[in-house]
Amino acid sequence: MDRIRSLCSLVTLAVGMAGAAQAQEASPAPRMIGPEELPTYWTVAAQAPVPYPADLASRDVTGCVTLAYMIEPDGTTSEFRTLDAAASSRSPLAKRQAIEAFARAAAAAASTWRYAPVGEARRTLTATIVEYGVEGSAAAGQCGTGDVARALRNGVEWDEVLKDLYETRWRLNTNRIERRTR
Repeated sequence: MDRIRSLCSLVTLAVGMAGAAQAQEASPAPRMIGPEELPTYWTVAAQAPVPYPADLASRDVTGCVTLAYMIEPDGTTSEFRTLDAAASSRSPLAKRQAIEAFARAAAAAASTWRYAPVGEARRTLTATIVEYGVEGSAAAGQCGTGDVARALRNGVEWDEVLKDLYETRWRLNTNRIERRTR
């Protein structure tokens, strides 16, 4: 009897996994668009401002983050990745900590953003650039000098930058910012 139960459990598990694999294959790849194209497919339903981390603001640390994220068909956001980041701190450790704080603040704010579809509601990978500090400051403008900005200046379109990110980092699950709830 135990053998029959075990066999039935295995068959149920295999059927369930096959169904999940078919469902995953059936879902189209996400649309990949740059921030300028976003209004063509989505309108902002709710977008809280990104907070400036208080400890960094009090020390006049400036910086920026280029954040990629997925808009789900229901208009929620998920899967946050830092593409480029910079901070004005002088020591490498302080700079890394500032960049991590800026990236967490940007991802936390983006996790609350909501969108309404214009037409088909399809998963969409996009990005935003968040600047912290005095506009035009050296670190706040450095997201314009990173790999993403360099690729864009060299004629690579946002969709290609995001496609490269999706195919490499997303699937390997690296450089991920975990969404933290309070």
